[in-house]
Amino acid sequence: MNNSHLGYAENINNDIKHHLFREPFSQEKYKSMRDKTAIIWDFQPVHSAWKALDDNLTTLKNYLINHKKDTDNDNLFYITSPTMQYTTINIDRLVNNYLASYNRFIDLSGKLVRNNSTQKFKVWDKYRTDIFYKKNKSYRITYALRNYSIHHNIPISSITVDIFNDKTKKNKMYLHLDTNRITNSNFNCNKEVSSDFKSYKQEINLITLFDDSITEMKEMYDKTIDLLKDKLIENDLYLRSLFSEFNIPQNAQPIIYSNNITEVCDQEIIPTYLWCWMKKDIYIFN
Repeated sequence: MNNSHLGYAENINNDIKHHLFREPFSQEKYKSMRDKTAIIWDFQPVHSAWKALDDNLTTLKNYLINHKKDTDNDNLFYITSPTMQYTTINIDRLVNNYLASYNRFIDLSGKLVRNNSTQKFKVWDKYRTDIFYKKNKSYRITYALRNYSIHHNIPISSITVDIFNDKTKKNKMYLHLDTNRITNSNFNCNKEVSSDFKSYKQEINLITLFDDSITEMKEMYDKTIDLLKDKLIENDLYLRSLFSEFNIPQNAQPIIYSNNITEVCDQEIIPTYLWCWMKKDIYIFN
């Protein structure tokens, strides 16, 4: 922005007040701001994907925990009722939501690191391959399930319900995966993954599998942060310095104004609001 000015907006008793600094915000300062804060926009898709992954598993688990039946009905009629059929539909939707967000998180993490540094991407990809793919069965199976789910229904072999006729108790639900239907289908999984599925003597408990897989994804999330640490820290130091230098209140929103009249100018919000939201989930700042 030419002839731009730095300022900020703050909410005072539900009234937005704008404050402008007299000294123009030079092109050099504007370019520096853009360069230093670019990582916020770059990192946002990965952060959003991580939050979606975590939230999708929490939603699935809460659905199973909070599921209730009408205890006035006979157990047999409950199991065969439309309510239970809708329950299976919702479970299928929630399972697929988790699997979709699982792959999306992995893909976006790799893309972000690769766009920042080819060398760092090699480190990230080797970490993913050596730590997860080669050593963790839950990673291989969950990744394969996502690919399987694109063309097939996830073969949930049974939904086990512990039914209580006591209205004060909640039913307990468990999900089990039929691995035979996967290995006997036309799904093209490699020998190692096929061997993983066959290694289960009993059906796979999906929630246990997902709990293991999200623990691994948290490690991948932290590894991604490690590889971008320099830019994340540089951005944080820049924003701290900006607030300090211009004495901007901590709860205010810094803005670049295209001129010195706030009512008739373009405004570019410096994304501190987004940084504050994401920073809580970046371990190096906590």
